[in-house]
Amino acid sequence: VDPFDPLDFKSWAVGGCSPAIPAVLELFQHLTDSGFKVFLITGRDIDSLGKATEQNLVSQGFIGYERLIL
Repeated sequence: VDPFDPLDFKSWAVGGCSPAIPAVLELFQHLTDSGFKVFLITGRDIDSLGKATEQNLVSQGFIGYERLIL
């Protein structure tokens, strides 16, 4: 995947196979378990990648965030 090629990146992201970074997931879970409201911010397009991004986050363990901002 070439992250600088918009079509290549979009095809990869729609596939929903973006693995979680273990340390980021651990921090996320610690914060949500501690009662923090976590907002996730991406630079992705909501129309073409919104649903795939949400599904991928859940499949990787990012459950309980307050809001996803694309």
